[in-house]
Amino acid sequence: MLSIEECRQHLNDPELTDEKVEEIRDVLYSFAESALDKHLFSGSVSLQDNGEEKTN
Repeated sequence: MLSIEECRQHLNDPELTDEKVEEIRDVLYSFAESALDKHLFSGSVSLQDNGEEKTN
């Protein structure tokens, strides 16, 4: 997980509080996790044992 300082650098907004940066980071992680779960479990793409993608 990115630290608050790493997130602050990417957000490029010095006005944000640590709490707001943490909130934004948590929402983005949650969104990314949901999108990845949806993609991986949709059946359109699966990962082979060697890590290569295989389209079904």
